[in-house]
Amino acid sequence: MSNILIVDPKEQSGALLKSILRGKNYGVSVSESFNEAVRKINTGLFDLVCIDSDRPGQEEKAFLADIKEIIPDLPVIAVSEKEEISLSGVELLAKPLSISDFAEAVYTLLKAPVKPETAIKHCEINLPVELKGINGIVPARTLTLSVNGVLVVPDFNQEAAIQKFKSFFAQKTDKIATTIKLKGDQFLKLQSRLTFADNTPGEKVKNAGLSFLKVSEANQKALEDLVSPAA
Repeated sequence: MSNILIVDPKEQSGALLKSILRGKNYGVSVSESFNEAVRKINTGLFDLVCIDSDRPGQEEKAFLADIKEIIPDLPVIAVSEKEEISLSGVELLAKPLSISDFAEAVYTLLKAPVKPETAIKHCEINLPVELKGINGIVPARTLTLSVNGVLVVPDFNQEAAIQKFKSFFAQKTDKIATTIKLKGDQFLKLQSRLTFADNTPGEKVKNAGLSFLKVSEANQKALEDLVSPAA
């Protein structure tokens, strides 16, 4: 499942885009500010960014430049009333938005080939993970893993597990001890912090995007091996 970030600072058509994408079984997260969006992009968990802005100005252009600096090949769609945006690598869709054109653009960009050296270093992977913080300990599972962060969901799709997962993230915690179980008796022990939490398409379960903190060289190598195509 591809993860898509919608950036909707003026709260315009973000809800519509979110509905369209979830209907296509994409994972969706919405940001209402550019700063929040940059923090999410830095996790390395997203496959595409969609920006909704009537008339992109300097702030929007600076944000687009930030995206290209963080992940050069991250596809970007801009939904705008303006005819063009002077930045390469941006797919422009004019308002009023055609739902079919939007869905086709998303599909095409996600399937487009990228250079291995600039490709997004993340993958879908299902591994057990233990999260430990000031709110206790909660079991979870990985949904998407990158070299910079991980998207986690409740360990079981049961009400008790879901509530425990939600309670863990209900209060702010600066550091989360994140232990990912690998093959056999191997573990990957990392420190992380919560970057975002969103509802899944079923609107019942929260997922959480965590950013890794001060990753050691050994753990960095282990993460790169996990998310590489040969892993």
